[in-house]
Amino acid sequence: MMHELIQPGETIVMAGRRGHGKTATAVSLCQHDMAGDFGHENVAVITNVVFGRKVAGGQPVEDYPPGVYHEDTLAGTMRRIGAIVEEYGRRGANIIWLLDEAQNFMMADQNGTKENLALTKYLGNARKFGVCNIFLTPTINNLAPRVRCFPQGEGKSGYCSCQMMKDRAEARKLVGNRADPRSVTFFRTDPDARWTPVFISPTSWIRDIYGPTVSPGDFGYDTVSTATFNIGENGHGVPFSFEKFIRATSGGLSHQLPEKIEGFFAEWDREGEKGKEEERTGQAPVQIGYTKDDVELMKCRAMHRRRLAGDTWPEIAEEWAEPKTTLQYQYRKWLPILSGSARGDEGGRTEDGKRPPASASYIQPYKAAPGGGGSPSQRGEA
Repeated sequence: MMHELIQPGETIVMAGRRGHGKTATAVSLCQHDMAGDFGHENVAVITNVVFGRKVAGGQPVEDYPPGVYHEDTLAGTMRRIGAIVEEYGRRGANIIWLLDEAQNFMMADQNGTKENLALTKYLGNARKFGVCNIFLTPTINNLAPRVRCFPQGEGKSGYCSCQMMKDRAEARKLVGNRADPRSVTFFRTDPDARWTPVFISPTSWIRDIYGPTVSPGDFGYDTVSTATFNIGENGHGVPFSFEKFIRATSGGLSHQLPEKIEGFFAEWDREGEKGKEEERTGQAPVQIGYTKDDVELMKCRAMHRRRLAGDTWPEIAEEWAEPKTTLQYQYRKWLPILSGSARGDEGGRTEDGKRPPASASYIQPYKAAPGGGGSPSQRGEA
């Protein structure tokens, strides 16, 4: 059942009052799947649950088991999905997105918020990204209808594949003292189906990282820390737009998805940069001779020379202090021009003889500090 349930595009909603074991059960499901207990390979988990690792003689440190990635924004989650797909290929990994306290992000009475609208668009495309969703909430009705409802048989259709319910009192009636009732979960895959109990064996990661049963080097999760989640924004304060993300990553063949995701975030990371500089200095930027494309092309020509000399991408990325994937994306974009340069065409022309499209680039003028006495060069500091 779990093998068929935890598949790309499926959405599991798990509800239950606090202390009834929602998070523990969801974490156990993920650990079982990563161990191969459900027949899947290369399982990766993205979650806002805070994990830790016990350290000898001190407080635990925030750390995550191999293959578990902490993301508390939608932007970070989508970026992480792109990195995982790039590493394992278009169908090489089974990705689980475990979102705790999901009701804070997708409230039922706030259908028009940007968070709910973004999530609805995401659920319609979850299979495209190879993700199985597990959303945790105190009550199912807390969530927006498109999240909690099944595709058929209800007043409003949704994307939910399975509803799970934690009820410790009902579970105790079934197991008595033979097992921890928090390990029993009731589920249904149809709105008219009866709730069926299933026993999910607890795993090692569900222990309280501050508890006495955790040994140095062991992982656990913080049972007190509150899981947070939001849309996310870049370093210049520009909110993540899932609509733009979907437009940028749609179309084409599925193997191109990682490159499209990488390209979107390379552009988004720079969005708002001009406005931030003007706000910081109080002066409008001055346009100079080199365009943004000119600067990027010169940078890629330097990379091209390094690659021809035998330098590896990790070496270049470490020296330039930039992500390897970002440098590779820029390099691939300009490769036709670079190949022309290698043949002696230093004009950087495209096949039709034209310069590549360019957009204006800006440099912020120097703003002297009060009493500074001019620019660094005028003060003899150049």
